[in-house]
Amino acid sequence: MKHRIFRPLAAAALSAALMASSAYAQDSIRIASVDTLSGPTSAISQGVSRGLQLAVEQINAAGGIKALGGAKIELVEYDTQGKTDLVQSQAEKAISEGAVALIGMAVSGVALPATTVAERAGIPALTSSAVADQLTQRGYKYTFKILSSAAMGRDNIANYLKHFFSGELKLTRLIHVHEDGAFGQSVEEIIYKPLAGVLGYELVSMPFKSGSADMSGLISQLRRQEAEALIFTGYGPDAITFVNSARQARVHFPYFDVGINIQDKNFLATVSAENRDKLIGYQFFNPVVRPVGNEDGPAEFDKAYRARWGEAPALHSANGWTSMMVMAKALEQAGSTDGAKLRDALSAVEFTPADGHILANPSVKFDETGQNINYTMLTVQQAGENVVPVWPSDFATADIILVTE
Repeated sequence: MKHRIFRPLAAAALSAALMASSAYAQDSIRIASVDTLSGPTSAISQGVSRGLQLAVEQINAAGGIKALGGAKIELVEYDTQGKTDLVQSQAEKAISEGAVALIGMAVSGVALPATTVAERAGIPALTSSAVADQLTQRGYKYTFKILSSAAMGRDNIANYLKHFFSGELKLTRLIHVHEDGAFGQSVEEIIYKPLAGVLGYELVSMPFKSGSADMSGLISQLRRQEAEALIFTGYGPDAITFVNSARQARVHFPYFDVGINIQDKNFLATVSAENRDKLIGYQFFNPVVRPVGNEDGPAEFDKAYRARWGEAPALHSANGWTSMMVMAKALEQAGSTDGAKLRDALSAVEFTPADGHILANPSVKFDETGQNINYTMLTVQQAGENVVPVWPSDFATADIILVTE
């Protein structure tokens, strides 16, 4: 695709597009996913996309949006190809072609500019998996965010670390092994440094260069360290190298946390079950979770996803599915595809287990900034071939095992 200069659509053009979308929605409702659907960083977005598509198929099969005469949702995808200079133009194109809302936007680099376009156009934008707190800190009225804020995540980590180390083993020293870029540094500054003051542990920071094929120097340093907890922050390929090298060198800590890498397909395929045993990490979704009021819902989603796509749900697939279900409930409550009315409905909506909620938290509900106030990730531990939830306690199926031998 040739590069060109992208300029905002004129207000009149946007207004005309929105009027056209409202009329279009009487027959079908066009919702646009603007995302990185191809290229080297597309895995997260593809997982969200599959969740969105499954939700649309289920909504339409159940009769569509009944408040709009059974209008069917039409999901139209606009690929940014991982190029930030395409995001604005693709979002504008989506709106000009009749989208009444934007959805997906799995990563912050896409979500930030796309939500700006949606705000200017006066249509809702619901991000499925973008992390950046900035999304809900700009005073925007049309942006809604499924994932938790950094402060919410930090509070959750504080709660489960206090819980896990409330027995005989106390947390006095925590080693944070992290990639030395913006990702690892921000996690250290936003989460583990502040928590050191709250929980009273000594923080040992051990940065590494992402993409390192040889971590023997880092592993050698770790063999001379004593700590109750080791937490790894880095990307999938680095996690594979690190865990395999650490296990080969017989490096063990009572609490060994590898983050979301614990459910990465490449990690699972490349790190043996023996080397993964007792590792701790996070998941966005696990089919064994049984939300009160929709106890079988997660397992049913898992079964439907596998039947549709031939594999287990990807890292963010349940977030994508949930965001489309939330949008559908808002459309029902609004009874309209008008941007302001749909925004107001999203502001008031609560998606609960009675509606089909499948995540490990009470519901989806947004505050005045558009932040979902209830999102919590599952803390899980590898137990043989299975990954079992150990936190939050309401959704845990096993107690954590801290390896002290």
